[in-house]
Amino acid sequence: MDQFLSRFTFGLLMAQVFPGGVFLLSLTCPLIVNTDPNVTTTSSVFMAVGNLWFNSKKGTVLFLFLAGGVGMLICRTALH
Repeated sequence: MDQFLSRFTFGLLMAQVFPGGVFLLSLTCPLIVNTDPNVTTTSSVFMAVGNLWFNSKKGTVLFLFLAGGVGMLICRTALH
């Protein structure tokens, strides 16, 4: 069980979901800035992005699946 937990933590979360999540959030920030005229400060950008992705359970699950998929794509292209 201990080996499974360490493989899950590094193999999925750290190697795929985290880089994919960073990539998705870095794509979402300029989108929010260009579409919402009320966003003027850095903290308001982060609040708007957080509200976009994590305001509902569906949004959070969608973000996690997209982050995992984008992370897999990043790992796949980095290995070739």
